[in-house]
Amino acid sequence: MNRAISNRFSVFSQELQHSLNPSTLLLSILSGLVAGVLTLTFMFSYSAVIFSGNLSPYIPRATGHMLFGAITISVIVALFSQFRGVVAVPQDNPTAVISVMIVAISENMGPSVQPETLFLQASVIIALSTMAAGLLFFVIGHWQLSTLVQYIPYPVVAGFLGGTGWLLFKSSFSVMAGVAFNLGELSALADVAILWLPGAVFAVIVFMVSQRFTHFLIMPGLILGGISLFHIVLLTSGTSITAAIRQGWLMAPFGGGGLWRPLGLDAFRSIEWSMIVGEISGVGTILMIATISVLLNLTALESTYGHEIDVDKEMRMVGAANMVAALGGGLIGYHYISLSTLGHRMKGDSRLVGIVVALICILALTAGAELLSYFPKFILGGLVMFIGIGFLNDWVVRSWSKLSRSDMVVISVILVVIEMLGLLEGVAVGIGASAVLFILDYSRVHVVRHAFTGKELQSNVDRPAAHRVVLSKEGEQVLLLKLQGFIFFSTTIGLVQKIEEALEGSEKNLSFILLDFQYVTGIDTSALHGFVKIKQKAL
Repeated sequence: MNRAISNRFSVFSQELQHSLNPSTLLLSILSGLVAGVLTLTFMFSYSAVIFSGNLSPYIPRATGHMLFGAITISVIVALFSQFRGVVAVPQDNPTAVISVMIVAISENMGPSVQPETLFLQASVIIALSTMAAGLLFFVIGHWQLSTLVQYIPYPVVAGFLGGTGWLLFKSSFSVMAGVAFNLGELSALADVAILWLPGAVFAVIVFMVSQRFTHFLIMPGLILGGISLFHIVLLTSGTSITAAIRQGWLMAPFGGGGLWRPLGLDAFRSIEWSMIVGEISGVGTILMIATISVLLNLTALESTYGHEIDVDKEMRMVGAANMVAALGGGLIGYHYISLSTLGHRMKGDSRLVGIVVALICILALTAGAELLSYFPKFILGGLVMFIGIGFLNDWVVRSWSKLSRSDMVVISVILVVIEMLGLLEGVAVGIGASAVLFILDYSRVHVVRHAFTGKELQSNVDRPAAHRVVLSKEGEQVLLLKLQGFIFFSTTIGLVQKIEEALEGSEKNLSFILLDFQYVTGIDTSALHGFVKIKQKAL
């Protein structure tokens, strides 16, 4: 016990010393500031998507619930995660499903339902979904079920990260110009090019400089320089802050404090539980998406950070964080790849990053965050694009020289599917493609280790000379095949072909075929049918 306490104290001391290092401290605070501002935009956008139409007046209260979840999850994960500098906040994956559920409940309850009742209904669904996700994450970690993710092939992980980079690249345009990147409607982006071109240039400059220089002041210098240059241009051109917000250069004020109002018992008494039960399939979909996403994100962060972690322990920790967030109406949250990678790339790899994110959210939740609207949108979007370019460079461009062509086919297929259908669909197709390629590759492995005739290989039993003469003379009628590896339907095909070739090519009648399974590690059901075919050919 004393040794364990001593080890923990030693680790704590090392991390504290690392965090208080001037370079780490500066970069961690800057990383947390940028991630915190992005988190605020995410939370407001989630609220706007879920609480639309007649529920739009409740967006401030809903945002308070989102920010409460961001604060609790960010703090817990920042303090107890095995990754230093990781950021965990509510995610966008459940947003679309929940918004559809709210629309369905609104239609079932009829037009006479009060907006307040519908808002409470939606808030309770969010809270229950987060609590259920937290319990599920904790159970997965407790029963050590997360090890299944380790069986995901490396090309699929690379494709997932490359697809994440592509989605980040696309989403940066929405941050900078408020217009979605769509390959079929690029004209819409051309109309607002003045808003996103500076951010794209900034992203390319940051990427190129970060590839060449590693000094800890480079990144903060670029960010502060970009912000200063922008406000100098505003000042010299006589453009006011209000005008810049109206033109789309700056974010609109996030509003005053006092956004969060906890869900009381009255909220749970006033809702229609039958409506929630009717949407249980939607909750199940949310849980499935969240579970797959958090496991994939942890695997991706292992590759990005370059070290392995105890995934089960991490799942228990993030499960507990979600259960706490559910008490305040927070949305399901876990490790956010882009925000975590931002701090990692900026060398701000201390636990202060997540703490600063939480402080920014607390500022917006309690005192308002109007000052953050002075942060140019093209700087935020440019940093998002910088992360996306980094992912694409690390996991797609560089993979061409490291991976085989078949692996690159898998990565390319994943990218195409992610663009056409979605992130999880791309992963599913990638796993299927990897399985097909594995079957094709493994089928080329010869299942026959050695092939002997009765003349070439005889038993070690001592026999009379006359018997040995007969075996030597008639041994061509016996074919012994020593098999190896795991035999399944694909490798059975090669075995059948081997026997057919032996039957057709034998000068004398082949009367006996012996199969030696000493080096066989396993056989599947499909292979058994292949042996039935061999038996039929032998008759």
